[in-house]
Amino acid sequence: FCYFSSGYSSSPLIVMAVGDEKPSKRTANPGVRVIGGRIYDSSNGKTCHQCRQKTMDFVAPCKAMNENKPCKIMYCHKCLSNRYGEKAEEVVTSDDWLCPKCRGICNCSFCRKRRGQNPTGILTHKAKASGLSSVSELLEVEGSDNFAYQKKPKPEVEDRCGYSNGDVELVDVDKEKNKNKVVGKI
Repeated sequence: FCYFSSGYSSSPLIVMAVGDEKPSKRTANPGVRVIGGRIYDSSNGKTCHQCRQKTMDFVAPCKAMNENKPCKIMYCHKCLSNRYGEKAEEVVTSDDWLCPKCRGICNCSFCRKRRGQNPTGILTHKAKASGLSSVSELLEVEGSDNFAYQKKPKPEVEDRCGYSNGDVELVDVDKEKNKNKVVGKI
């Protein structure tokens, strides 16, 4: 249904669609699931700083000390390999390995935005196709500012009333009625 409501004042009308509410696409705790050989566990998994996935995969913890506390940043083996060209197995055996964030070379969207740069989006395939070992190497070779992820514009959607998201105009019904009235004697 579409209904119009102007309340008790002569304020503009509000167009509202009444109907079913869609359930949230995300759940607070999706539990344990296996996708493509990776075990995703929202309760017990470890979160990768780069891809922000909470998995039971092998992760490499940073060995840096920040304000007398160990750095809590971790990277999964896939991100270390694809984004930075580092082998997680070698990183773990090193006693003084610093994560890309502590070294100031992290290319995740959060860190790039914090440094005033645009996020890159998914560049792993482009780096590999260019013959480079990682996204980090691609950014060094071609310049960090040459890549900026742009969100695709959302397509214009028509609501249940037949209005598209740019077509709704709010009007005062009383003023519209009076606009067409002829004043005076005929």
